[in-house]
Amino acid sequence: MHLTRTILIFFTLTLEVVLTEESHCSKAFGCSGNSIMGKVQRYVLYDVNVGEGFNLKRDVYMRMAMFMQSFVQKSKDDWHLVLPPWTKQWHWTTEKLHVSYQWSDFFDVASLQLYSPVIELDQFYVDWGDLVDEVYILQHFPEFYEWTEGGGGNMDWSDKWKLAECRDHPYYKQENETFLFFRGKKRVRAKQVQCISFQGSSAYLEAVVSSSKARSIMFDRAEIATHMMYGDANYWKCRRSMRFAKHLVDAANAFRAFYLNSTDVQDGTIRPLDWREEVPHRSAKGGPYLGVHLRRKDFIYGRPKEVPSIVDTAIQIKMYLKRLKLSTVFVATDMPTEEYEILQRLLEKDGFQSVKFSVKDEEKNQYKEGGLAIIDQIVASHARFFIGTHESTFSFRIQEEREILGFPADTTFNRFCPTPDQKDCTSPTKWLIEYPDKGNFKSVKFKHFETDEL
Repeated sequence: MHLTRTILIFFTLTLEVVLTEESHCSKAFGCSGNSIMGKVQRYVLYDVNVGEGFNLKRDVYMRMAMFMQSFVQKSKDDWHLVLPPWTKQWHWTTEKLHVSYQWSDFFDVASLQLYSPVIELDQFYVDWGDLVDEVYILQHFPEFYEWTEGGGGNMDWSDKWKLAECRDHPYYKQENETFLFFRGKKRVRAKQVQCISFQGSSAYLEAVVSSSKARSIMFDRAEIATHMMYGDANYWKCRRSMRFAKHLVDAANAFRAFYLNSTDVQDGTIRPLDWREEVPHRSAKGGPYLGVHLRRKDFIYGRPKEVPSIVDTAIQIKMYLKRLKLSTVFVATDMPTEEYEILQRLLEKDGFQSVKFSVKDEEKNQYKEGGLAIIDQIVASHARFFIGTHESTFSFRIQEEREILGFPADTTFNRFCPTPDQKDCTSPTKWLIEYPDKGNFKSVKFKHFETDEL
């Protein structure tokens, strides 16, 4: 009897500490090795330059998440990556200045936690409070600025860091002898702020963290740290974990079904509930529409030679629609309403339909501007064929989604040319998805539509 009870207790305890592949704690899927009692809880916070956009900040998250995912496997402590609140982005024109949105407003945080031990800032408040032990502002070494201003040349690119005087005055408000970080309603405080000259990938942040005994450390200007490895299988594991929030996916799917006759079943885009169960394939068909991303607002001035006119844009869209034997185009764009209506009329004149996701002003708060952008990306990523804007991070994110969904690469990596007949229109770089130990698609042998035929 005693033996049976002992075995039962041992079996129960064993279940409590079973380790998952990613070794961290998830509210939805349970806890793992790094949450075993006895480990010291420690935290890394980060923020990004205020001028960076929504989609680049998603990329910086990946750098930090990959660093943390690797670091926790070596550390004896229980580390958590604290997700910075989404404050007003420069291209969010209707949001109030002091907004602070959680990551769960835009992403499935439980899915993120299956890759890296992330928590929302609100959870950090509960676990720790709002006073951070150490804050480091990352900055480039002086020779980097000399190199960029001098037009290039020889440069030592080895990984290195050191404490240094702040090159720029920090834009943080000081209150009650503490510096305030994050620029929305939700903030953290720090009594000491230091600057670090830093050169290297996010993996090299381990050298900084390992040199400190602080339990909460924050890195500002985290975009200074580059990717550990761009485009490898681990990069794609992190990227695949970035599932969108359910209410945004539901809105996009409802729009696809009603306006575009597009569903995951008929389009061949069904995904497993757990991203870790995804397998490599190139069998996605997509909905019966062309998806395009037209970035115009800042690109018209910043990259005028790369942005086609409205007339030339319409010509290229009609060319693709005819070749693909489609009649409808979904447009994700930041162009003013007046410009979109001109494009719409140019297409309708030849019998083509243009569709755009839009909501009433009173509904915008439900999705927020970041959510509306994500809905655009979801719908565009499910199209039969996609055309993006040259060197736009918004287009990059759609291309990544299509790689994850399993589309033939030649239906994804396409761009608008400055003019329809331009011969030297550089094709986008093909960053193809890779899977660990399950093959990858470094060389595309799938004949679908050759870009030069269109």
